[in-house]
Amino acid sequence: MTQREESFRKHERFESGRDDGTNRPGEYTHQDVAEAQEHPITIRTTTEDVLDDEDALRAFGAAFARTLEPGDVVALRGDLGAGKTTFVRAVVAALHGSDDAVSSPTFVFRQRYDGTPLVEHLDLYRIDDAAAELPELGLDEAFADDRITFVEWPDRADGLLPSAAIEVAIAGSGPGSRRVRVRR
Repeated sequence: MTQREESFRKHERFESGRDDGTNRPGEYTHQDVAEAQEHPITIRTTTEDVLDDEDALRAFGAAFARTLEPGDVVALRGDLGAGKTTFVRAVVAALHGSDDAVSSPTFVFRQRYDGTPLVEHLDLYRIDDAAAELPELGLDEAFADDRITFVEWPDRADGLLPSAAIEVAIAGSGPGSRRVRVRR
């Protein structure tokens, strides 16, 4: 079980049912276990933090990096100047030991940061017609299982992101505080 998708699996809490065929809460039958293995339920959690400044945002990004693993996709939401690239820079520095290569991919759509794990950074701000443009940009490989992918302006790519994508929304701009909401 990965950190990005905590699957509630009934067999982990299996207890035999009572002799009369009924179960108390927390008790499951063999049929319940079989169904849970076929159809795990994804549990989504949301946290929200208020960060005083960009230094706090960078520290938050570094801590967030420790929760990621290859195959994770992070949908980054926030207005222009909210700190989405600053956040990615902090994650890359925590994962790779340096953030020298990190820049906003607004004009090139995609940056790739070599290291372990490989990090993809997509910025879809300039996408007008996602259905027509995204296939031409060859972004499918950016979502491979051996890398972590960040997508700025994910609303411009409906259907492209996996349903298990982690959502990070950053509110605020300039030198002031930021409100960061993470939904897993």
